[in-house]
Amino acid sequence: MTSAPSTRVRTRHLAAALVAAALTIAPAIATPSSPPAAAATHSGTAETTVSASLSATKTKDGARATISGRVTTTGRARPLKLQRRATNTGTWRSVKRATSRDDGRYTLTLPIRYGWHTYRVRATATTTHRAGTSRQRTHRRYGSTAITLHAHATSLSGKVTSRDYSGRTVHLYQRDDTRWVKISSTSTTSSGTYTFPLPVTTDPRTYRTVAATTRTAHARSSPWVQAHHQAPATSLVPTAATTGVPTSHTLSPSDGMTVTKDGTVIDGLDVSGRIVIDADNVTVRNTRVRTGTSLYPIHITSGTRGTRIEHVEVDNKGGTGIGIFAQGSATIRNANIHSAEDGLRIQADNVLIAHSYIHHLQRQPGGHHDTIQIRKGDHVTITGNNLQPYNAATGDRMNAALQVGSLVGTDPITELLVTDNLMNGGNFTVNGGGRGEIDSARYAGNRFGRDFRYGAVGNLQNSVWEKTNVWHDTGQPVR
Repeated sequence: MTSAPSTRVRTRHLAAALVAAALTIAPAIATPSSPPAAAATHSGTAETTVSASLSATKTKDGARATISGRVTTTGRARPLKLQRRATNTGTWRSVKRATSRDDGRYTLTLPIRYGWHTYRVRATATTTHRAGTSRQRTHRRYGSTAITLHAHATSLSGKVTSRDYSGRTVHLYQRDDTRWVKISSTSTTSSGTYTFPLPVTTDPRTYRTVAATTRTAHARSSPWVQAHHQAPATSLVPTAATTGVPTSHTLSPSDGMTVTKDGTVIDGLDVSGRIVIDADNVTVRNTRVRTGTSLYPIHITSGTRGTRIEHVEVDNKGGTGIGIFAQGSATIRNANIHSAEDGLRIQADNVLIAHSYIHHLQRQPGGHHDTIQIRKGDHVTITGNNLQPYNAATGDRMNAALQVGSLVGTDPITELLVTDNLMNGGNFTVNGGGRGEIDSARYAGNRFGRDFRYGAVGNLQNSVWEKTNVWHDTGQPVR
């Protein structure tokens, strides 16, 4: 072990306030910072001084900026880290690693990062010297794309400034749980402005816009905004206008497909044939599926997890199939399912059906037609849907809006939740089982039409029926 030098050089740690951001920008999705690496084991106690100076405090697009200085240690190279943060209290992140020369001098080129950012250089610990950190140095790179965004009741509008603002492609993203999903794109006007119509939603959503990269300007994201385009109370029931593929989307023709790769995203297709999902975390959105199959236009196979189906139209074209067959866990939102013998069948745990419109079932000889049938599954939630087995044009009531029965296996269904749906038609509009199929279920906030054959509900067993289940025309409790 080498003994420490007798003379110590005091380490300098001075803070520098950040200058307010000159551009109205926000970073794209912030990624969690990596945990700081553990300090190297050493036995020396000599302190380290690191000097640092910027070649320019401000630079334009394409200009090179450097930070240079010297580490007190001489006679050997020292490992260095260039660190950056964007706010006074932000986390320091290492953006570049380098090594000083033997005389301790170094020069590091700053990465391209628009706006104001603060940098420092850190020399790591050795067996004779402690780690040392330079003063903070603030640098601004300007001339990049800036993008603003304003929320209104029915639309999002904003402006792209700086480079290539005319005719610039801008994408609209919506925050969905832990990820951003692109839902629309447009081009800016000659003055750089843009507007996106907002989809009607039942709750507020978080959005951001992103100006795409060009040959002379980098992509930039707007700040996040929360907006809510809420339909009038009389229009909150899902219809063909609020489900399926939004009218603003142009679809690309496609044949049917079997998906076997986890994480696949199917977006903006007009599929002639079936979609078979045989992988985890698959997303199908803004897509129309048309086929006269006697099987299932969309089949989520047994054992798959995390399927998401959003703003999809399923047209069985008068066939004898089941619109969507969920044998794996799935979330299905804003679907428009029609022209099938049965709308949707569930035989899996952890299935959510929300804000969808299932209607105009296709009568078949001897058919047993339901908008939704559950034959197996725990933790199934059916909420905010418009379930219409009754066909007003033909007067056909079909069998049920919700049919629980013909259990697959011997495990009864637990934690079934049915809330805030509009249901009309069937022999019994809700046929709750009654033969040991249900272990626990709850019905609340549902509204019922009167176009049934026997009653709004029958064969309930092990189920909680709230008084908030009412007739659609009078608002009075059904039972």
